[in-house]
Amino acid sequence: MDEKHKRFRKQTTGVKAERRKQKKKQEENDQTNTKLSSSTLEEAKRRNPKAFSIQNPIKAQQEFRRTQDLKEKRIHLPEVDRTPLEPPPVIVALVGPAKVGKSLLMKCLIKNFTRQKLTDIRGPVTIVSGRKRRITFIECRNDINSMIDAAKIADLVLLLIDAKFGFEMETFEFLNVAQIYGLPRVMGVLTHMDLYKKMNKQLNKRKTQLKHRFWTEIYQGAKLFLMSGIKNGEYIQRDVHNLARFISVMKFKPSTWKTTHPFVVADRMEDLTEPELIRTDPLCNRTICLYGYVRGCCGDYKLNNISVLPDPCTLPADRSTKTKQARRVLNEKERLLYAPFSGVGGIVYDKDAVYIELGGSHSHRPSNNNEKMRPINEYVSNILSTKQTIEEKVASSQLKLFADSEPIIVEEEQEIKRRKMNFETEDDEEQEEEDIDEQEEEDEEEDNDEESEQEEFGNSWKENISKKFAISYVPSKNINWTKLVYGDSNNKTNKNLSLEDINSTNNDSEVGGLFHISRQKKIHVNDQEDYTLIKQNEKYNWNFDEISNLIRDCFVTGKWEKEKDAAKLLAEDDAMSDDDEELFGDFEDLETGETNKDEKEDNQMDYDDDEEKTKLEAKKAKLKSLFDAEYDQSKDPDSAYLDELKKEVEIQTKLNRSEFENMPDDMRVLYEGYRPGMYVRCELTQIPCEFINNFDAHYIIILGGMPITECHISLGQIKRDMNIRNEPNIDSLYKPIERKERVFRPLQIPTQLQHDLPFHLKPKLTENTTMKDPIEEKQRVAVVLEPQEKKMADIMKMFTTVYKDRLKAKQKTQTNRNIQHQKQQKIQELKRLQKNKQLKKVVYKKLGQMESRKNKKNIRHEKQTNNDSIDE
Repeated sequence: MDEKHKRFRKQTTGVKAERRKQKKKQEENDQTNTKLSSSTLEEAKRRNPKAFSIQNPIKAQQEFRRTQDLKEKRIHLPEVDRTPLEPPPVIVALVGPAKVGKSLLMKCLIKNFTRQKLTDIRGPVTIVSGRKRRITFIECRNDINSMIDAAKIADLVLLLIDAKFGFEMETFEFLNVAQIYGLPRVMGVLTHMDLYKKMNKQLNKRKTQLKHRFWTEIYQGAKLFLMSGIKNGEYIQRDVHNLARFISVMKFKPSTWKTTHPFVVADRMEDLTEPELIRTDPLCNRTICLYGYVRGCCGDYKLNNISVLPDPCTLPADRSTKTKQARRVLNEKERLLYAPFSGVGGIVYDKDAVYIELGGSHSHRPSNNNEKMRPINEYVSNILSTKQTIEEKVASSQLKLFADSEPIIVEEEQEIKRRKMNFETEDDEEQEEEDIDEQEEEDEEEDNDEESEQEEFGNSWKENISKKFAISYVPSKNINWTKLVYGDSNNKTNKNLSLEDINSTNNDSEVGGLFHISRQKKIHVNDQEDYTLIKQNEKYNWNFDEISNLIRDCFVTGKWEKEKDAAKLLAEDDAMSDDDEELFGDFEDLETGETNKDEKEDNQMDYDDDEEKTKLEAKKAKLKSLFDAEYDQSKDPDSAYLDELKKEVEIQTKLNRSEFENMPDDMRVLYEGYRPGMYVRCELTQIPCEFINNFDAHYIIILGGMPITECHISLGQIKRDMNIRNEPNIDSLYKPIERKERVFRPLQIPTQLQHDLPFHLKPKLTENTTMKDPIEEKQRVAVVLEPQEKKMADIMKMFTTVYKDRLKAKQKTQTNRNIQHQKQQKIQELKRLQKNKQLKKVVYKKLGQMESRKNKKNIRHEKQTNNDSIDE
């Protein structure tokens, strides 16, 4: 009996119970308030709809336009998704000035993902960060060439900034370069924060200052991480873990350069030049192999060969089929790390060889005795520690069956013995028959033993079931249809064949004096029938009616006998089965205890269940389609055209993926080329020796593909190579410039101004510019005045000047008088208007009073007349 447990009861008293009650009350009050507020709002809208209408139409129009603009910005033209199921690793570039902490951050991130510590990082490092994502970390050098390469290929840029020093020139240079090729996702990382004192106002001020400066360069709200300090020569684990989480879940948008150029970031390099050629001529051109993932340089070179290799850093397999729920966390075995330039990678597969990382002179790392040995794979260490070949190990291997027995060595048993030729005789046949009889007796004894065991536990009707099956079983021969259809290519019979076991060398050999070595017995096929040969049947001409009538009844269209007619036999069989079912019905086997029910009822029930299931599924599908249609329409009624485009794009992507889904990679490459995500081996020839001699893995190596438009040679390039110039247009040529000497007109001062000017400013030596007739000037007679006449002329000039002066004074006084008169006229006009207004007011007032008196009299008269009429 199962023990009944006491039922759990919640606390009804105490602090927690009171809190629970208060929370429940608050929720109920909130619900009632929301209901009341909604009801009051609806009532208010019904009572006064104008209060809830648009008050400012211009503002409402601006808000509507803004919302529509935001909607349109979110909408993008749907494109066919050509990304593969296993995309290439995401490239994360660490960019920043010197001594800012790039290498340390890269080591900490690799350790966070793979639990391995790298001492010397050189070149790209590829890791598995999740179930469907791999990351390639690249440290960007502090020069313009590396910055350009990193800006082209990077999906995410970690921009490291020294918090103590601030932004440097390299940071702004990289941002300007990246904007040309399409700005990737940028995340800032502030280092050297431990130089500030904790909980200091200066630290908080510096943080906000750098954050706003970073936002002005990238965009408002760009992510900026803080590395709060260093512990045991590494950044604090919590800061690194937060940064790693953001990297592993971030989504990326491909840049313009990536979408137009296919490229490979080389993570491994091998020199394939013959050593003898290098020894004779050290400056000869080299043949090299570069390895990397296809994604989307030291000059222009043609590819000699390209081939696909197995992925050295594969994504983990999907475990959703094995377990009920797929795990999101990676196992330790799935945390892969691949960095060939840094000396990490273990066993590397090539097209025609397998390389094992030994850490010797050939590896791309400087030899340092003081450096600690990195942890290598257990299998690789076993391979390195071997001092004997496999054949020597097998030859010297021993087998010890018992503790007291002597060990058996393989060399003692491998004795050379001559092979005996077997000829078939009667004695041999008798010996074989005896062996077969003995074997049959042994089999019968084993069967009897099994039967005795079964009798103890089984039923009586199950006796000798295996023996009966063995007797009734007739092995069927497989018919070779290819030989039947196409004929046998090899019709020659080989006589006196004897099949022997290849490994049989000693007939009576023993192992340890205890066990006999089992071998296959000889099968003699002399004078036996060869079933592999096909007998040729006689050929008939079926065009004749006499011959075709012979086999007409063998087909369905022919006439059959009544006893052999298929339709009649099937009908009889159905009738018999129905009678049997009615006769027997449900019954119980008394020996086995099994109950057999009527199959007709079960089938009817199953049929009904299937019908109900199909009806329910159809109903559910219909309801779901209606709900989806309503939801889509209510969400955005204007997005019908966009939804149709999206559906077309989805259908196209499904077609593209299903076309080559089940095709092997070697065949698939011939149709669609090397798709992104494949690990390829690219062979280049005629590479200068300086590339190998001065090779530095810290610099990024990119194998970039040229688009078709960039590969075409233009007409301008051909003309430049052949030194051909275009014939210039005459109208476009520059004409000689002729500048005439400019003659400036003399300065003319008006006579009135000359009179007013003082003497030292008056023009003295000036030519008479008045146009006079030279003939008239010559004919003029000179007038010579007497002294008395001169005095009279001077006096007259004086009078004229005095007159003119008085006339000017008169004119001034007259203008002043006019101005004063106009002012007085305006004042008088205003006074007159005011008087008229007052008069009008008085008149209208009296007229209104007279009107009111008249109305009152009329009203009184009407009342009197009404009263008189009532009295009458």
